[in-house]
Amino acid sequence: MSLGFDPEFAQVFAPVAEAMAHATPPAVGDVPARRAMWEPIIGAASAAQPIPTDVTTAEHHATADDGTQITMRWYAKTGAAAGPAVLFFHGGGYIFGHIDLFDGPVSR
Repeated sequence: MSLGFDPEFAQVFAPVAEAMAHATPPAVGDVPARRAMWEPIIGAASAAQPIPTDVTTAEHHATADDGTQITMRWYAKTGAAAGPAVLFFHGGGYIFGHIDLFDGPVSR
């Protein structure tokens, strides 16, 4: 029995697979190289899932104890009644990833 991707998933995953095809894992501890490698891969995943046209976003900011401004983004479906919310954090090992890279997946 052979296994395969669902065609719809394969279509969405194709840009990610292409971005990863020539990636060479950087050395452990090489943070700049890891950022450079993962940014286009995560970006391809987000771009493959654009923000739906019926979703709006609003920016909010919070201040951490050390004074750092933290950007938060609220996604809402146009015309939807207020309801529960989901809080999304991407760990990224605290070395890569940023809010803009996750607009597509989170908005869906």
